[in-house]
Amino acid sequence: LFSSSVGSREGIRLLKESFCTIAVSHLYDHKQDDFNFPCIREYFQNADELVVINLFYRTIGFVSRDAAVKSMKECVDNKLRFINRQEGSGVRALVDHLIEDEGIKPSELTGYDTQVFTHYDVVRSVATGLTDVGIAAESVAVSSRLVFSPIFEERFDMVVRKEAFFDRHVQAFVEFIRSSHFRGLLE
Repeated sequence: LFSSSVGSREGIRLLKESFCTIAVSHLYDHKQDDFNFPCIREYFQNADELVVINLFYRTIGFVSRDAAVKSMKECVDNKLRFINRQEGSGVRALVDHLIEDEGIKPSELTGYDTQVFTHYDVVRSVATGLTDVGIAAESVAVSSRLVFSPIFEERFDMVVRKEAFFDRHVQAFVEFIRSSHFRGLLE
């Protein structure tokens, strides 16, 4: 198994271009009030050529060292240094939606252009004091002793082409993610 953190949108694009066998995604479309399928439809004319399996749900929220952060406006008003995720990631899409929804320009958010590739990188940046706040999964933040303020729960799915779904390697992976051992790892 080779894995790379490229972001949800890029993963789906790479699946379309046959550069990967499986893409995992947690992209939320606020206009359509749905996860992953709006993005899948952008890249695949026929979504029936894919199998989408829900892996888990997770809570996404602000992470900070001191006081709980509840909004992007609060980051701007308090001049907090923000750590962002790369373009195409689910968290980056959320950040862009939040700042637009709150009437903030990206240039007003200190650190908007500072990007990392994983939730662990966000938590590490805040925990070490390089930045003041970021957005990450609660499961990653919980062991960091940072303050976590939930934003919402997201659906995390696995996307694979039907033609590859019955490959023995993919089936072995599917069996693993359906196992009690995998559920234990998630807990």
